[in-house]
Formats: sequence, structure tokens, C-alpha cells
Amino acid sequence: MKSIWVLYTGIGHGHKSAAESIKKELEKQNVKVKIFDSAKYANPFISSIVIFLGINIQKYSPRFFNYCYRKVEKHKPRKDLFTKLAIRLFTTKKLIRLIKKEQPDLVISTYFINAWQISYIKERGLCDVPSISVCTDHIVFNWLLTDEKHIDFFVVTDEKLKQEMINRGVNEKKIKDYGIPISDEFIPKPKKPSSKLKVSFFSGGGLGHEGSLPYLKALQNNDELKIKFISGKNQKLYKKAQKIASDNTEVIGFSSDVPKLLEWADLAVSKAGGVTVTECINTNTPLISILSSGGHEQDNVNYTVSKNVGKWCDSPTKLKTTLQNISKNRNKLTTMQQNCRKIAKPDTAHNIAKLALSTLGSKSHCP
Repeated sequence: MKSIWVLYTGIGHGHKSAAESIKKELEKQNVKVKIFDSAKYANPFISSIVIFLGINIQKYSPRFFNYCYRKVEKHKPRKDLFTKLAIRLFTTKKLIRLIKKEQPDLVISTYFINAWQISYIKERGLCDVPSISVCTDHIVFNWLLTDEKHIDFFVVTDEKLKQEMINRGVNEKKIKDYGIPISDEFIPKPKKPSSKLKVSFFSGGGLGHEGSLPYLKALQNNDELKIKFISGKNQKLYKKAQKIASDNTEVIGFSSDVPKLLEWADLAVSKAGGVTVTECINTNTPLISILSSGGHEQDNVNYTVSKNVGKWCDSPTKLKTTLQNISKNRNKLTTMQQNCRKIAKPDTAHNIAKLALSTLGSKSHCP
């Protein structure tokens, strides 16, 4: 039986979610799949530091995060001293021993750190395994292209990003514009019209984001809105939200049933993670983005606005005004929902699985 690794890094939930959706499709094809956080496996100490800094800098210093992000993007992909050090820290002998022992036939990465690891091993001739790199945001990050020659295929969100990569020197045959893989539970269903605008308000990932509270407060005591506020695993946020909530708002803790929440809603309010954007689009649920003031999330916001499948609200007042306008003019909502249907890519994970199976003809070799 063929063996495939699907790798992710635990910065946010999106990369793991994408990996799990690919795993599910591959297992339907009688393929042995190993899914794990290879960054954590290789170097748990450094991984925990990177995750802590990554999450908290985005959360508490988005402007600084955006500054660093844009500075990296200004330069051509290159291995500077920092990049070389980071790659070496995440590609330890422990990981090399594991890949030599298990000899996977193919590796799929859902984050650039995972792609770094496999490319480093291939560059040194320690293993010649086919590699597929999946982008989970509406941008191709420079660090993903530092070892482009060691990646067999890139999966990006759309034709625009594909063309951008071609312009940056990547072979067109290596680029597949399949989209971002998500669970097949996120499917389009007819939205039942109602007198009140139904809003699923996600506070910012599984851990919640207390910066969402002013936005929630601005929507209270509004009879035109019916809100489900998902606070995640953050009990402090849950209690604060309950104190704010008026009769139009139901506060929910962590929920694993996001597909039903999106099926219920006319639209969603959330940070604009790449997977979140795709889940909303595939369920015909326009996304009102908040708290996405930097880095890749701003690129995701730009994508939703350019396709008219969402709006960007940089303040609680702007969110209140935007929802009031949509509530009074449902044609705007209908148009955004129709646009979601036009650009949805529900078969992404299935197409990645097909690509993986077709690539398995290249036999891996790990001496």
C-alpha cells in the first residue's frame, strides 16, 4: 500500500484543517496516510516559541506583524541567514531518521515550514520524495519559494495567483489553481429568508479574541439582527460576551459544528483566515471581515472584497453601519451569495488527492 505524509504546523487551526480534509480524500483511495505536525515533531521547543510569537504578535501587535510581513515580501525569495537558521532548526536528525525509516511515497505540506523541511532533506540527497505544497491563503508567500526547485507541485487558490507565480519564474506545469482544501461538510445549501438578518459571529479562532467584544457590543439591542456569537475555548471571553449580549444575541462556547452555523447564517463575521474565507464561500455565506489588519489576513480580505463575496470593517461603527445597510437592502446580500456560488471550489481536496495519486509514479528513494 502506498504511503503519503500530510504535514501541517500548529499556527492557527487552518493548516491542520486543510491537512485533515486532504487525508480524508486520500483514505477513500485506499492510501495509507500519516498526518502530523512535523515542525513540532522535529523541534517541539522552537515550534512552541514560533507558535506563541506568531499568534500573539498577530493578536496584540498587528501593525508590527504587518510591517515584518511586508518587508519579507518586498524582496525576491532568497535564503538569508535567518531563513537558513530557521530551516535548520526545523529539520532535525529526528525528522530525517523518521523519513528514512518510514520512506513515504509522497509528502504534502500545508505550510511553508513543512515545505522547508522536506526541501532541505531532498537538497542534501537524503531522500528523493515527491513533494506537493498547498497554499492556504490568497497569497504566495516568499518563503514558500525559497526552495521552489525541490517542490514538484504547488496548489494555489486561483488563476491570478497561478499567473503571479509564473511571473516570478515558477514552471507553469508545477502550479495547480485548485483552491484551498476544506472539509466536504461545507456545501452550499439554500438560505431560508427571514425578517431578521442572521449573523454567525466568530470571535477569532478556537481560542477566541477579546478584540471582538467592541464589535459585538456595537450590534446589541438591534431588532433587525439575530446573532450567534462563538467565543471558542476562551472562558473569559465567553463570560464577558454574556454580560454584553442583549436579546438578539446567543453566546456559544467552542463549537465543532461550524458547517451548521454557516448553513444557518445569512452572513458571517470573522477574522479572514484563508480556510475561514473558503468555508464561507463554499457555503454561500458572505464574510464581513474584522480584526484582520495585517499580513496574509489582509490579502484574504482584499480577495473577498475584490470578488464581492464580503466586506471589510475596520471599526465597530463600520460593522454596525454595514450590517444595517445589508439588512435594509437584501439585494446586496443576494448578490454576494450568488458571487460565492460562482467562485466556490468544493472539490479542492478531491483534486489534490487525484494529483497526489498521479504523482506516486515517481518512486521515492531514501538511502
